This record gives sequence, C-alpha cells and structure tokens, in this order.
Amino acid sequence: MRFQRISIVIITLTIAACSTPLTHHETVEGTKPELDQHALENWHRLSGTWYGFQQQIDGSKFEWIVIRALDGKYQFISRTYRDNESHDMWVEFGEWGLAESIYFVITKSWVENGEIVHADMTDPYGRSAYEVISLTDSEFHYRAYSDGSEFKMIRVEDGFKFPDPALF
Repeated sequence: MRFQRISIVIITLTIAACSTPLTHHETVEGTKPELDQHALENWHRLSGTWYGFQQQIDGSKFEWIVIRALDGKYQFISRTYRDNESHDMWVEFGEWGLAESIYFVITKSWVENGEIVHADMTDPYGRSAYEVISLTDSEFHYRAYSDGSEFKMIRVEDGFKFPDPALF
C-alpha cells in the first residue's frame, strides 16, 4: 500500500514536470549576442570627461563633472552653490555601463570628510539607471528611471575644472 502511494506521487510529479511550459519557446544561438558597431561606438563616445549644470528648485545651482574610463570606471565630482558661494562638494567613484538605451551607474565609494567611504554593496540605493534620450560626440541627454529627472551634459576636455560661479 505504501509503495503504491509513493509510486503514484512519483508518477504525478513526473507528469506535472513534463507538462510545465518552457519559459521561452524560441531557440537562440547563445546566451548573449555580440555587440554591434553602434553599441561599441556609443561606449567609446560616452567615455571621457563630461560636464553638466542645472538650476535647482530652491534657487541653488548644481554642476557636475563625470570622468568615464573605457574600463567601466567613473569618477563623479559635483558642487552646489548659492549666491556664488560653494556649499557642498561631492566626489564619488564607481562603475558605469551602457546597454542599448540604458545608462547605469554603480556607486562603490565616495569621499567624506577627507576619507574614502566604501558603499554597502547590498544597498540598492547605490545603483541608478537612466534612459538615454540622445547621445552625440558632444552632448549627452538622459532621464532617471527613478523619478523622471532629466539631465544634459556636454563633452569637455580632460582636466576640465568647474567654471567660476559668478559666470552663471
């Protein structure tokens, strides 16, 4: 009797497993396609030094410089100022990537009180994804998936420094 019940359970599970639909019905050549020429060009296009500037709702001004290396590492430097005086400086380091129309960053560390602080890599807050609206050799326009904020950056020369706030 016990053997019959075990046999019935095994047969039932076998039939159920055989009737489970596959997750995808098409066959594929591999697990990841090769990058096309456009994707490679955009990777190289986005590397280098870029600068952005925005007026904030509270009247302050925010500007940032991003230096992206071809190996996927980045440095982000920003400052906020009001009445031509700098109030906040921020420097962070991490990894960046570009997959078709998705630009993403993973913050790995930042500078706080002159010390490098390593990010908690289990905290999803340090990961951000953006929709690429446009990318040319001289301008990058993107939108945050998290809240829809849009940003524009222009390519600048390596070694670029923030301009004098009085110019804005």
